[in-house]
Amino acid sequence: KPRLFRLSEDAAAINRFGFNNEGVEAVRKRLFLKAHPARGPIGVNLGANKDSTDRTADYVTVLTRLANCADFFTINVSSPNTKGLRDLQERTALDELIGAVLAARDENAPLKPVLLKLAPDLSEEQLIDVVEVCMDRKIDGIVATNTTLARDGLRSRHRDEMGGLSGQPVFEKSTAILRRIA
Repeated sequence: KPRLFRLSEDAAAINRFGFNNEGVEAVRKRLFLKAHPARGPIGVNLGANKDSTDRTADYVTVLTRLANCADFFTINVSSPNTKGLRDLQERTALDELIGAVLAARDENAPLKPVLLKLAPDLSEEQLIDVVEVCMDRKIDGIVATNTTLARDGLRSRHRDEMGGLSGQPVFEKSTAILRRIA
């Protein structure tokens, strides 16, 4: 701590929250306790543990355990706060991951949407690969985008803090990714 830095003069924030939680069973219990007809949609962010030896299994396990608790799932391969997670945006790794997650969804939560959350730092070639995999796998949607690692043009004294940058500095980059995906 601290894990959040406000960059007021840049209209931005940097966070290094990561995927802090008490584990899938604790989340499952909380979601079941909150389930009632008047609730809004519940989305589950699927991610891997930072020390995982089988990241795909982590995504599949969370979806499987929370299949009855969520209305949709997001495969997060773009958090800058989990070392190596963004490597899962590489074509072969992403194809295998999405295939495994969709198979788990089809078995445990048929018809519930699965989205993919991307980083705004992808090259044109990487973005084409990602979109082609999503189209081939018939993923339900793309979340464009997560936070960025770039620090171009920042003025704040917090500009060099580790973590993901959000806010005005990522707006054009994120919008360009969204435009290209569309």
